[in-house]
Amino acid sequence: MLAVASNLFGKTSSLSAYNLHTSASPSPASSSTNLPATASTSSITIGLWKVVKATHKTTNKDVSVWIFEKRVLDGIRGEGMGMSAAQAKDWVLEQLKKEVRHLGQLM
Repeated sequence: MLAVASNLFGKTSSLSAYNLHTSASPSPASSSTNLPATASTSSITIGLWKVVKATHKTTNKDVSVWIFEKRVLDGIRGEGMGMSAAQAKDWVLEQLKKEVRHLGQLM
């Protein structure tokens, strides 16, 4: 799946294949083991990535969708790195692409 993500990097149309879960709901694992039901968050942030619980529309499998919103780059200036703002943004995007490719190889 991450290999697909690296090919679709930056394309928002790939999200149309998933139903994103946006509301918190009790965890099925906790209710089935008689533990107190706690609300689970529908998304978490890992580095610059937002990870959202989702269901694939065709296979109906539960998945995690990793999303990077380019507006996060708006705060990058590049001054401390000896680069222009545009160069710094390009560098960050390249690093994110490398992460996706590397993780895809591990899966």
